[in-house]
Amino acid sequence: MSRGVEDGAVLPPAPLSNCVTKTMRANCRRPIPVLFFAALVALVGCSTLRPPIQTQVIDSIGHFEYRPPGKAMQGVVIGAPHGGTEPGAASMARWISDRTGAGFVAAYGFKSKRVSVEQPVVRSYPDQPVPKDPLRRGSVFAEFRKILHDLTDDEIDLYVGLRSRRAGETPDGISVIASGFTFEEIRWIDRAYEEIRDRMIASRSADRLPLLFVPLDQVKVGSSGIKHHGVLLIAEKGLSLRIPEKLLSGANLRVYRQVFSEWLKRLEHLVREELPRAARVQVKLMDLGRFDLILVVNHAVENIAVTSSQLRIDGIFVKAFERR
Repeated sequence: MSRGVEDGAVLPPAPLSNCVTKTMRANCRRPIPVLFFAALVALVGCSTLRPPIQTQVIDSIGHFEYRPPGKAMQGVVIGAPHGGTEPGAASMARWISDRTGAGFVAAYGFKSKRVSVEQPVVRSYPDQPVPKDPLRRGSVFAEFRKILHDLTDDEIDLYVGLRSRRAGETPDGISVIASGFTFEEIRWIDRAYEEIRDRMIASRSADRLPLLFVPLDQVKVGSSGIKHHGVLLIAEKGLSLRIPEKLLSGANLRVYRQVFSEWLKRLEHLVREELPRAARVQVKLMDLGRFDLILVVNHAVENIAVTSSQLRIDGIFVKAFERR
């Protein structure tokens, strides 16, 4: 005869209380596989590494999507100023941001209304009041600039903008407008891109397109506004890429989004660590413009002489020096 349980006695918790059948009990007793647990933690961790995309609507004429860079890419932002009319470029920019941790910003709806994003409308009379309505002033550059400053805590170390080029435009390559780099630095950047591109493509079927720098490679791309008044003026170093549409779909897209992702990480490293410091451009940003200064480091200062008159390059006067 079994003994009963006294009133008020505390029963120990029943183990495996949720297991109903013998099979379920056996399964519940089995430890969770370590690999599955690690994969679950990694998946949850990856989903929380990147902050969510935020949206800012501008007077019902368009909107921005953006998010700040990760800690390792602080000060680096990749942008797509014409996301509505160039969805391929915006999609690639976001994909690269996901993979690299760079900040991301894209604009939608403005170009179709002829509202500029990457540069303000230059007015003939500087003292003329600027309308507050973005549609009347023809530009949302002020809002775009504020987003970039907020994302980078006012330190835009490197901005890379992506835009698409229509099929049939010549020459066949990726046009690049660069700001804040010396010619030597541009060569380093070009070589880094070629090495990554050739390694990524290898034997795969994909177009092997070069970078074509304005104006070094005699590419006709309007660059004055974006460099002298726009986003490349406010970023310490910047690149604006015009990517042929054929690279934004199919096999080319699968290759080149990986190429640009690794290239952007290399750019960040090159800019901060590897570029020759003796010939770097030192940038002084001010409210009304910027100075790009190329300092020559040489202990034997007496061996340096001015050999040419002042040269006007991109609106900044610099002096050319060479050794005697």
